[in-house]
Amino acid sequence: MGISEEIRNKFKGLTSEERSRPATLLKRVQAEYGYVPEDALEVIAGLTGLPLSQIKGVATFYASFSLRPRGTHVIQICQGTACHVKGAKRLKERLESLLNTETGQTTEDGIITLEEVRCIGCCNRAPVVVVDGRTKGRINIRELEPLIRDLRD
Repeated sequence: MGISEEIRNKFKGLTSEERSRPATLLKRVQAEYGYVPEDALEVIAGLTGLPLSQIKGVATFYASFSLRPRGTHVIQICQGTACHVKGAKRLKERLESLLNTETGQTTEDGIITLEEVRCIGCCNRAPVVVVDGRTKGRINIRELEPLIRDLRD
């Protein structure tokens, strides 16, 4: 059974109200697969009656959705104004070096995905990274190596 058919089967029992909420459907797919496959976007467009471009717009607008498989762990580094001013660019460059990958990519071993986000709303704790959904504020460059080591252990 292909992903499209699998997703259609999972959504069969939904009410028309539930089918009308693309973000909710995307959230379910993301939870199930760890990302939102292209096939799922098409199924959701069909279920909601919305254009595929609109579904893709929702999926790419929110940082919680990924259109590519992610690693076991996800590190998001905030690049909002406060974080930028407090050195987020240096942190990002150091993370890329430690992980031997670029922002938006997953390490070769598939363990860690590094993502950049615009603002996570913790400006008073800048600079901020989010590791597997947990916010770490006022992070400094010396904390990055142990953080990566802990994720890989």
